[in-house]
Order: sequence, then structure tokens, then C-alpha cells
Amino acid sequence: MRFVRFIMVMISVTLILSSCKPIPEEVKPFYEHKWGDIANSQPVFSQDFPDPDVLEVNGTYYAFATIGMGRNIQAATSTDLLNWEWQKDAMPVLPPWSIKGDTWAPDVISSPDNSGYIMYFVSHSRTLGRQCIGVAQSPDPIGPYTSDAEEPLICQDEEGGSIDPASFVDVDGSRYLLW
Repeated sequence: MRFVRFIMVMISVTLILSSCKPIPEEVKPFYEHKWGDIANSQPVFSQDFPDPDVLEVNGTYYAFATIGMGRNIQAATSTDLLNWEWQKDAMPVLPPWSIKGDTWAPDVISSPDNSGYIMYFVSHSRTLGRQCIGVAQSPDPIGPYTSDAEEPLICQDEEGGSIDPASFVDVDGSRYLLW
């Protein structure tokens, strides 16, 4: 009797598994795609480009990174993700609350009404003495991003500050900022 039950379970499992189809390439998560030449042409950037964020707008990729090369926010553009052109400082002037020389982890997203772009970033607060999250805006994806805010957008002083902003737009259009 146990043997018959075992055989029935095995047949059921075989039938279930045989009806499964592979996931089409276009709906696989990004980490399962076959990236071809892009994956074989690493590194994409040959110099320090930490905490990157990439935004695609009309076939052009805009990459942003932590302070470096004398810029508050490094920026580069590409149309193929292989060949990059360095751009000017994406945020040459910091808001009044921020200390120059300590700007990192940019995150760029289009504005809710698609009239421009929003950059969330981390910088050291003059008054709180902590790393805090700020927000700046630009009509152009490459910048310059500007903010005249007197205070950071988010700063959890009791938690030691706030870092690494990551924006997210849900399928229903709801917007979130994680950190």
C-alpha cells in the first residue's frame, strides 16, 4: 500500500512539473537576463563611482554617484550602457543645511507630474552633525539639481542620522522613499 501511494505521488509530481514552462526572457527578473556584451565588458566605469543610481530617459542613461572627481554628485551619460561621457557636477551648489565635501548616495526619479526630476541625496547637516537625506530638483535629468532648503528632508537624529535614500514607484503610482 505504501508503494502504491509513493508511485501515485511521484506520478502527480511528474505531471505537475512537466506542465511547467520556462519563464520567457522578457518577464524574467533583471538578474536572470542574458546581458551579452554588457556583462562581458566590465567594468563599465574605470574609476571610483560609488553608490550609483541610473535613470533612463528617452534612450539615454543618466548615472549619478557619490562625491568624487571634485564634484558633489558625479554624473555620466550613455546611450548603450557601455560607452559613458562624464558630465559636470549634477549638484554644484549644496543647500544651506549641507556641508560641502560629504555628499553621497544620490537617487534620481522623475517628478510625479513628469515636469522634471527629483534627486534624493545624503549630506552632513551643519546643525545636527549627522548624515541626513535632502532633496533637490532639476528640469533636466542631468541637472543641475538645486535646493534652497534650510533643513534636511529626513534626519533621524535619535537613530544617528539617515542615509541611503531609495525611491520607489508602485504599480498603482504610489511613491515611496526608503532609507
